[in-house]
Amino acid sequence: MIKIVVCLKMVPGKLIDAERSGLIINPYDLFVLEKLAKLKKNTDISVIGICMGGESAREGLVRSKALVCDDIYWLNDIKFAQADTIATTKTLSAAIKKYIPDADAVICGGHAIDGETGQVPAELSEKLGITYFSSVADIESFGHDSAVIVKKDEGHEMTVRCRYPFLLSVDSFLTYASNLNIIALKRAQKWEYKIISSEELGIAQTDCGAAGSKTKVINSVNIIYKKESIEVGGSIKEKADHVKKLLQQ
Repeated sequence: MIKIVVCLKMVPGKLIDAERSGLIINPYDLFVLEKLAKLKKNTDISVIGICMGGESAREGLVRSKALVCDDIYWLNDIKFAQADTIATTKTLSAAIKKYIPDADAVICGGHAIDGETGQVPAELSEKLGITYFSSVADIESFGHDSAVIVKKDEGHEMTVRCRYPFLLSVDSFLTYASNLNIIALKRAQKWEYKIISSEELGIAQTDCGAAGSKTKVINSVNIIYKKESIEVGGSIKEKADHVKKLLQQ
């Protein structure tokens, strides 16, 4: 059986929908979960989720379990809070090495929509000492000793065969789960998730959370660009003249 680790992050739902409250699965991670759910129907794979987050992450983890995850390690400790990418990768790599050392593949969403640093996948592959593949647009299959992926870089696509072990950074995303089964969701709500503290993980407090971070967030601002549309009437010439005036402004 091929063992696949998926790094999960929960992000504010309001970043997708202004009326949405609470946390949701990061859209890039959601794409990975849905893709693995489809591949799992015809491939012998085991999907293990790993997530850093407090109690507010529970709903997203329940959905991850219902979608495809066979198991989930929940790194839930106040000492993990306010971690930058360096502290995050130290914590995630420590957990993977301790609990899933025989993982064939690690898959991360290429970005988290709340931070958009995109640095964790590359840093994590370095910590784990495995091959890194960025700009992954799709995952086609998992074989006995390798997987086939599609990379997209500067508009060009290429199919690549990756030998295990490796880490993928996936740049495709979904904003909603289309394959969520209600029965699976109810079962996932009763699942006993493996909650891991910093002490159990065996990581020093100076290496995780705010204490282990090299950068500090002073302030953050959500910038929303609003687009306006203008309906142009009249004849073709009048429409063309109007557009010309707009372009000259």
